[in-house]
Amino acid sequence: KFSDTSWTQGRFTHSTFPLSGVHATQACGTCHKSGVYQGTARSCVGCHQTQYNTTKNPNHMTAGFPTACESCHKFSDTSWTQGRFTHSTFPLSGVHATQACGACHANGVYQGTARSCVGCHQAVYNTTRNPNHLTAGFPLSCESCHKFSDTSWTQGRFTHSTFPLAGVHVTQPCGACHKNGVYQGTTRVCSGCHLAAYNATRDPNHLAAGFPTSCETCHSFADASWSLGRFNHTWFPIASGRHAGNPCNACHTSPTNYRLFTCLTCHTRGETDPEHREVGAYRYDSNACYACHPQGRGD
Repeated sequence: KFSDTSWTQGRFTHSTFPLSGVHATQACGTCHKSGVYQGTARSCVGCHQTQYNTTKNPNHMTAGFPTACESCHKFSDTSWTQGRFTHSTFPLSGVHATQACGACHANGVYQGTARSCVGCHQAVYNTTRNPNHLTAGFPLSCESCHKFSDTSWTQGRFTHSTFPLAGVHVTQPCGACHKNGVYQGTTRVCSGCHLAAYNATRDPNHLAAGFPTSCETCHSFADASWSLGRFNHTWFPIASGRHAGNPCNACHTSPTNYRLFTCLTCHTRGETDPEHREVGAYRYDSNACYACHPQGRGD
């Protein structure tokens, strides 16, 4: 300034290359070697090519990082260690965002790193035992069950799209249906899993009664328990009226043969005979009752 009392008070504004960050703390000679000012490079790599070449964590040269330093480093940074790679070609989230570079880029190799899940996690797939992915024949597309944003592998969920679960099935562990870790070929019909339960049931005895092995005839797949099963009593509707709500043994006198039944426990002779005086061929017999009253009505 014209008003300065000494030449040493002079200050260069550096307007053609405004300084900030660590650059603002350096002596002029750090960038202007041998007192040369004109022609000094204004691009980052023009000054920092050597640092680029010698950096080992990570190794910029072998990794094939761009020489545009500003891709990862801000001009206003106060240290090179503040550099951040944006990972724009493979955005990170979940557990991936918490890993060190070397976890995925082994031996400092960055170019050519697999972008598919199985490209990195094939070994994990092969060694997983709960459930055993390999023997189960699970697809190699990890994203079928695991979200990229998950913070742990244990958050993986199988959608069970080929056999949607409901009711009590939802509450069972995988091994309840998939014995010994076998998943492929598991039966999809009820009796394929529950035939032993059918054979062992005694209240009522399904086998002796000759009930069909199509469990869904009486049991809803969405039921939370076997005890919710309901027989629809196709041959003699009992959904309403005086017959509804009675236990099976009220009409079925044999605990093993439901084809045998009686009407006479409830319908006494003293009640029925007077009502059938004008009915030809009437007889006080359960089969005769059913022959005339298959719907349980009085007509």
